[in-house]
Amino acid sequence: MFIVLGQSTSATPSVTPDNTIYNSGSGACMGCAIRNGVGYNPHLECDKFIQCNFMTNGNLAGFEIKQCGFGTFWDQTLLTCNFIGRVQCPNDPCINDAVHSYKTSGNCAEHYMCADGVSQAKLCSPGFAYKNGQCVTDVDCNKDAPPKNCCLSCKFAAIRNDPCFFNWRTNGRTYRMPCPPGTAYDIDACSCITATHTSCAAVCKPIVHIDFETAESGEYDNYGALIQNGQAYFNGNSSIKILRLSNVDFRSRISIYVKYRPEFPDATTKQAVVSNSDCDKPSTIAIIANGQSTEFLAKSVSRSAQTLNANSSTVWRDVVYEIKSGTFSGQDGLQRDVTPFAGLIEVSHCAFQLGHGQRLNGFRGWIEHVIITRCDDDPFNPTTTTSKPGAIGGV
Repeated sequence: MFIVLGQSTSATPSVTPDNTIYNSGSGACMGCAIRNGVGYNPHLECDKFIQCNFMTNGNLAGFEIKQCGFGTFWDQTLLTCNFIGRVQCPNDPCINDAVHSYKTSGNCAEHYMCADGVSQAKLCSPGFAYKNGQCVTDVDCNKDAPPKNCCLSCKFAAIRNDPCFFNWRTNGRTYRMPCPPGTAYDIDACSCITATHTSCAAVCKPIVHIDFETAESGEYDNYGALIQNGQAYFNGNSSIKILRLSNVDFRSRISIYVKYRPEFPDATTKQAVVSNSDCDKPSTIAIIANGQSTEFLAKSVSRSAQTLNANSSTVWRDVVYEIKSGTFSGQDGLQRDVTPFAGLIEVSHCAFQLGHGQRLNGFRGWIEHVIITRCDDDPFNPTTTTSKPGAIGGV
């Protein structure tokens, strides 16, 4: 274990919509993903990761190198150790054609074999142990035993009636961590192992879900909109800001669901329904009421803004804005417009807001709900569980 103390992390972190902050400091913790106050970075060895610990003032207190359980590699996307087949590690030892098998962790029988340049977890037969690149006779080797001294220093604890998560105790604090999909926490193994009767699929939650009936305190800031009967009315000078969506990096994936009704549809004035331009900057994401149609705007890092249009035949407009898998689409009811979208969505330092947008007219009309998500599930599908999201940077 290697620890470094006293490195400064005073640089401003950027925020992504999965409750994670990214540190832009220096050293081993540069660019680490910070969740619940703890930072994580990949290690050069696939089955290890770097845990960064921070002081209350935001400075780095130190970091530790942690070992993943046998058969798993560190997954920087999910911030957990995941099955090898689900993680693409650029430093997989099996990329080297000269490597046929190796061992980094696990008990006496556990090792890795190489197949088509990818590591595969293997076990020696009973009565054999892995030594010097092969399984050799060893009557003392118990393949079912956990690694020696595993559980004497185990910092993980089971959570009663919730095998899909475990508590991680470190530096006097406890963090609730997820097991990879298809595994469950096992006390004896001190890790997440393949689960026969448990499905630990990750639940994707919307980043924002505002319906103006059950909205929780702090979900948005209201600047003059009238909230009544589950709807927000905008008079052309009012707006609602979602400040926690400032400086959010959506990468190449976002869906926005909005139900709105313009009071006076007018093709001569474009009215901002949703935009991310509250700080004198043009929008990179916007939904615009334009007479009898809805206009959708998206700006990538590498290209100028793209716009789509969908005509509406109803008073209330159910619109869907989506960027996914290299495609940008806008839909109003059954009307849908689509175009290719290359690169990443340009990050805006401005907050998301309803009813107002730079270089657009203020919206006059009603909004019933707005959902902003990166999930694949349709939030209005009755088989989909849509939960209230937590604040970015917290649980």
